[in-house]
Amino acid sequence: MEDLPRFLFDIYALSLPRGHGFGDRPPIKGWRSADGAAFGVARKGDDGAYGALVMRRRVDGLWVLTADEYGLDSLEAARARIADLLREGSPAEPLPPNTVNRHGSLTPVPG
Repeated sequence: MEDLPRFLFDIYALSLPRGHGFGDRPPIKGWRSADGAAFGVARKGDDGAYGALVMRRRVDGLWVLTADEYGLDSLEAARARIADLLREGSPAEPLPPNTVNRHGSLTPVPG
């Protein structure tokens, strides 16, 4: 896990459901996986609690939100949680069933 430069996070954040709209829980520190396939940010709320937000690449190259947790006690706890959630070395996130990938074909519904 390595530090995520702020300018790079600003670009990645455009993939979030609300973009840069973090409300009262703004990001305070970010990290990315060594392979660049995932990133996470620690957030701190007005109430003093910390959160962990993680995004990972999907098999079609899109960023997807895989975790958005809140209620951690410290920045160190958020960092440790993010390290777990980055899942370095894991395969990319799969496409959801019935999702058209970038190549125009549907993923089959399991079962």
